[in-house]
Amino acid sequence: MRASVLLHFSTIVLLCGFPCPAQESSTINGNWLLTGSWNSPERRPWLTVTVGVVGDRVFAQGNFQLLCSNGVGAGVQPLLKGPIAADGTFLLTALSSKPPYTMTISGRIPDRESVQWSGNYTFTMATARGECSTGDSFVANKLPALRGIFSGTLQLTRTQLPDHPGEVTVTVDMTQAELVTFETPKGSLGKMPLQATIALSGSNKFPSEKLTSVKGSEIRGDHFNLIFCDNNGEQIMLNGSYIDAGEQQLHVLLARGANVSAGGILTRR
Repeated sequence: MRASVLLHFSTIVLLCGFPCPAQESSTINGNWLLTGSWNSPERRPWLTVTVGVVGDRVFAQGNFQLLCSNGVGAGVQPLLKGPIAADGTFLLTALSSKPPYTMTISGRIPDRESVQWSGNYTFTMATARGECSTGDSFVANKLPALRGIFSGTLQLTRTQLPDHPGEVTVTVDMTQAELVTFETPKGSLGKMPLQATIALSGSNKFPSEKLTSVKGSEIRGDHFNLIFCDNNGEQIMLNGSYIDAGEQQLHVLLARGANVSAGGILTRR
């Protein structure tokens, strides 16, 4: 399962020096595939982002997976931000993280109704085998917003209990919400939250009541993370990613604590 990346963007300022209407820069809002092929088994390098615009600032989160030239596989979920210039160009820089790495994404706000935009990315990270450094140009392609009802039966992947039924049926209703910004010691940050409800059945190791997602549930390009709490306050997590750009199926992992989890495919209803 791939890890994930999320992008959020600000308002564009025209060469005349006056801010554009909000809808001009909002053409870049949403989920985008920057580099990678759905038809490649490895899908590396693979970079997806979710983008939103606020004022004259750009915020971004995403999912980046790659195989370095030194043979080391790497995966990060960068949080980036940066301004939009008067000519519509932008440069996003990743915030500090552990392990440390540097990453930039540059591009230009697309025309209204456009489903593509072009840009460049760079990435550098130290590994046990030396520096991993890469970068390239790309043409970003729009991905659909994550919303709808998905269901399926997942197979248990971790248990220490011999009487466990071995599978759990999942129905999840998800809606991708609007960008939310907030202040932190690192300055303003942005997140693209997901709102969801989930119903689980067929396993006595998962709660049977209908659960609603809590704070921290979000989407990062093609990857999502949902957090639920049962009536006892225990966390249940559903992580997943698109199988293809059509978003008809999701590859997911459902987990309750450290000892019970199930994985498989959920299909759009």
